[in-house]
Amino acid sequence: MTITHGNLVEKKPAAFEGGVGMFIVQGFFEMFEVLLSYFSNTLSFVRIGAYAVSHAAMMQVVLNWPEWIFWSFVPIGAACMVLHIIEYFVDYCAKSKKDKEEQEK
Repeated sequence: MTITHGNLVEKKPAAFEGGVGMFIVQGFFEMFEVLLSYFSNTLSFVRIGAYAVSHAAMMQVVLNWPEWIFWSFVPIGAACMVLHIIEYFVDYCAKSKKDKEEQEK
């Protein structure tokens, strides 16, 4: 999608390669691609935010355990390890699903 600038120096109307219709169609699809990329990146960022919120909620449960259990250092340590294992498996499953979708293409 280029506009020849030589015509501007000679004070002629701008000439579009492929005509004005092709220029408009290319512009539309390039704008569509940019917007699609923008929304895709936004959704990815929201997914990471949701992951952080779920981590905070699970840690809140773990850190409230000392009110319930007298010897709290063992359950808190164990719960943190279990929490990280759960998060690892969630991340692994999401990655393997994405890899499988890419292989199918």
